[in-house]
Amino acid sequence: MISNIRIVFAAGLLSLAACSESAPAGNASAGSAPAGSALSEASKSALPETYHLAAEPADAKDILALKQDLKDGDAVVVRGRVQDFVNGLAAFVMTDGSLRPCNEEGPMPDCETPWDYCCTDPAEVSAASAGVEFHDGSSIRRVDAAGFHGLDRLKWVTVKGVAKVDPKGNVTVVADGLFVKP
Repeated sequence: MISNIRIVFAAGLLSLAACSESAPAGNASAGSAPAGSALSEASKSALPETYHLAAEPADAKDILALKQDLKDGDAVVVRGRVQDFVNGLAAFVMTDGSLRPCNEEGPMPDCETPWDYCCTDPAEVSAASAGVEFHDGSSIRRVDAAGFHGLDRLKWVTVKGVAKVDPKGNVTVVADGLFVKP
């Protein structure tokens, strides 16, 4: 079952690269929660506090640098930005910090959802992305990750965990720690 979830999650990575037409419009500034984002002020995640990292680990790598020599099962510390969440699961997609969301590229009238990087080639977004999962034993927790210590789309995060690399090179980090930059 876990392999089926990973396959669906990897497919989700690719589908998130296209502009979403179902999400509300937003025009966020860097580091702030986008208008129409997954969170409201009162929103909280049901993730256990054991995942919270009070300080950002100093040895984090960017996603693109991490992927160069990564092997399945490697312990990793990776940083990037939250792209989007997997509804109903403690999982999200993060992108390398070198990618700029559409709202930071200037006015993008055709892109209502800057967190999906629709102003960037989808292949580039996919190559610069990684999945993040929070497990309960051997399966993904069935709670939303959004809201955990302010976790939202386009937030800068550092994730500590173990890398899972599929045969196509898609990377998922099974997280044991998360730092959300304020």
